[in-house]
Amino acid sequence: MWTEAEAGVDLAAVWDGTVALSTFENINALTMFHHAESGDVVCGFDRPRDRWGTDPDRLVPHLTRAGLLLPDGTQHDHGIDERQRLLHRMTHTEFGTTLPCADVELGELLAAMY
Repeated sequence: MWTEAEAGVDLAAVWDGTVALSTFENINALTMFHHAESGDVVCGFDRPRDRWGTDPDRLVPHLTRAGLLLPDGTQHDHGIDERQRLLHRMTHTEFGTTLPCADVELGELLAAMY
């Protein structure tokens, strides 16, 4: 469970029944993806073949349709930019997420550091 909180905030109540998707990339080419439900990481990975969480294989069909995994479970040898592009496309096509063009172009995106 993600546990960062300010004093007096009941994160379990905030997260109850919610689904969250998180992607991260830093200057050292470290990338992370997390799919969480009610505060628990269901599936997380740096590379799609190396998954963790309470149900790490739940996203395998999504990852395969997106081209991040091959049908036999092995991983394409995508570079970081292509992997991120496919990951963002997957979050849109499989989960319906969108990023407004104006927000992307102006850099007004939600971010958090921990």
